[in-house]
Amino acid sequence: MEIKENIIATFRHLLRLILLIVPVLSFALTSYNQSGQVGNSSASDPLESLSGSDRLKVLSVKITPQETILTLSDHNVRSDGMAYAWIQIDANSYIVANGKEYRLNKAEGIEISPNKTYFSYVGETKTFKLYFPPIPSCTKSIDFIESESSGWKIYGIKLY
Repeated sequence: MEIKENIIATFRHLLRLILLIVPVLSFALTSYNQSGQVGNSSASDPLESLSGSDRLKVLSVKITPQETILTLSDHNVRSDGMAYAWIQIDANSYIVANGKEYRLNKAEGIEISPNKTYFSYVGETKTFKLYFPPIPSCTKSIDFIESESSGWKIYGIKLY
């Protein structure tokens, strides 16, 4: 009988420890990404709920304490078969996170308007990065808007 009571007491003690440890581990794992750095996160091939362009794709989003980096690609053939000769990004492009706008800081792989990045051939895909100020690590989704008149608007980019 005494052994049975010891087993039950031990089981209860372990159960209490588990109930205390699980929330702490959950929080720690949420803040810890594959690179081993706390406060950084990234989403590869994030889901989009609505895009204004059938050519522009979000490849990844990386959030660090210093910046937010969107890696995008653009294919120069439209759905109707016509091809574009060049692309550019508006200097006033921004992302929206938790209702706040974050303006473009710099771009890599794409020229900022009025300059242009030219495609070399029909069917080419250009990959480029856009750098924005850091957003809160608790952010679940963002919107990307190049400009109000541009078709490059992507809403609901999921960050998990």
